[in-house]
Amino acid sequence: MMSGRILSVAQKLSKDFTGENLNFKSISTDTRSIAKGALFVALEGKNFDGNEFISEAERKGAIAAIVSKKLKSNLPQIEVEDTKIALGILAKSWRSNFKLPVIAITGSNGKTTVKELISSIFKQTYKICITRENNNNEVGLPMTLIDLEEKDEVLVLELGANHPGEISYLSSIAEPTIGLITNVGPSHLEGFGSVNDVAKAKGEILDYLSPIDGTAIINADDSFYSYWKNKSKARNTITFGTDENADCFIASQIEYINGNSLFKICLPDKTLIDVDLPLLGSHNILNALAASLVGYISGIKPKDIVSGLSSVKKVKGRLCPLLGKKKSTILDDTYNANPISTKAAIDYLSSFEGKRIFIFGDMAELGSSKEKFHSEIGRYAIGKCDIFFTIGDLAKLASIEFGSGSESFDNKTKLISRIESYLDKDVMVLVKGSRFMKMESIIDELVQKNDG
Repeated sequence: MMSGRILSVAQKLSKDFTGENLNFKSISTDTRSIAKGALFVALEGKNFDGNEFISEAERKGAIAAIVSKKLKSNLPQIEVEDTKIALGILAKSWRSNFKLPVIAITGSNGKTTVKELISSIFKQTYKICITRENNNNEVGLPMTLIDLEEKDEVLVLELGANHPGEISYLSSIAEPTIGLITNVGPSHLEGFGSVNDVAKAKGEILDYLSPIDGTAIINADDSFYSYWKNKSKARNTITFGTDENADCFIASQIEYINGNSLFKICLPDKTLIDVDLPLLGSHNILNALAASLVGYISGIKPKDIVSGLSSVKKVKGRLCPLLGKKKSTILDDTYNANPISTKAAIDYLSSFEGKRIFIFGDMAELGSSKEKFHSEIGRYAIGKCDIFFTIGDLAKLASIEFGSGSESFDNKTKLISRIESYLDKDVMVLVKGSRFMKMESIIDELVQKNDG
C-alpha cells in the first residue's frame, strides 16, 4: 500500500505543498472509510466536491490532502488542477515499483466473472492483488494499484469504460503484461455511439501491450476478432473460443448438473482438462476458457487451473439459481443487463425441461437504438421460454414482439402476484434487467424464505 512523505508526493505531481512534511500511511478518496494517517484526495464529480469534505477528513484522521483549490484547513495541502489526474499519476508511479505479471481484463460482458475466475486460478499458487468488486474506472483502478504490497506476486485488474479513451487512460496507468478482451456488444452506447466504437475502445488496451513480452488474449468467437488480432502489437496474440479454430476451446458437450457446468477444455498444448464449474450458462463457459488460457500462458499447472475453476464462488445477481416458493427455481440475473448478457441468460433458460418464465426489465445506456435492441430480445426469446413477462416502457416492446404468452406490467406488485400463481417445482423463473430497474426486489418476493 502506498505510503511516504508529503514532499515525495508533491514532487511526483510537480507541485508545491503547504504545511508540514508529514508521513502518510495510506491514500483515501472517501471520508466514509478513511483511515488514520491517510492522505486524502479530494475528488470532484458532477454531484459532489471532495474539497468540501476536508474538515471531515481531518476529523477522521487524515494528515494531509490533495485539493483542487486552496482551503482553510490545518492539514498540509497539495493544490493541483485535477485531483483525479493526480490520483492516476500517483498510482502509475507506485505501480512502477513492482515487477510482476499484470493481467488486465476488458470487454462488454464477463469482466468481473473472468477476473474472479483468474484470481481463483492464481490463488492456487500465488499471492495476488485484485480489483475489488467492479471498481474498474478512473478512480477504482488507481486505488487498486495503490493497494499493491511487496507480498503481491500477481495483479489482476478489471478495466471498464463508458466513453472513448478511458481504456487507453487506464491501460497507460496499469501497464499490463497480459491484456484480455472478453467480447463486444451494445453496452454504454450513449457514451460510445455504436458497437464499432465500443470495439475500438476495448481495443485500446492492445496499444499498451509490449511487443517484446506482452500477450493479447482475444475471443475468437467475437465478430471483432480479426480487427483486434490485426491491431495487436503484442509479442503473442492467442485466442479462446467454442471450437478448435481457437487456441483454447471447448472439447466436449456441456452438461448442467446441480447448478454446475461440466465440460472439457482443450489447452493450447492439446492437454484436456475436465472442468466442474459452479457457474451456469454458455457465456460463463467462455469466461472459464479465457481464465484458463491466462493461467496456461502464465505457467499454472493444469490441475491448479481445474482446482481454481471449481472453487470459484458464485457472484450474486449473475445467473444464480435460488430455491423459490413452492420449490420452484428462481434464476437471479439482476446485477445488470445488456443485449448480449440477456440473450445468454435466455439461452440457459431454454435448456430447462419444465415451464420456463422470463421476467424482463428495461436495459439502460443503449442510445438511439434502445427500441430496436429491446424488440430484438422479444424475438430472440420466442421458442426459448413459455411465458414472457415485462416491466418498463422499453421492455414492453419486447413483449409485443414475443406475442402470445407475453404480458406487460407497470407495477411490480401486480407482476409478482401474477408470477406467484405459476410457481411450482417444475417451473424456472429468470429475472433480468438493468440495475436502475431494481429487479432484485422481485427476486426477494419469489424466493423461499428461511423461517428457521
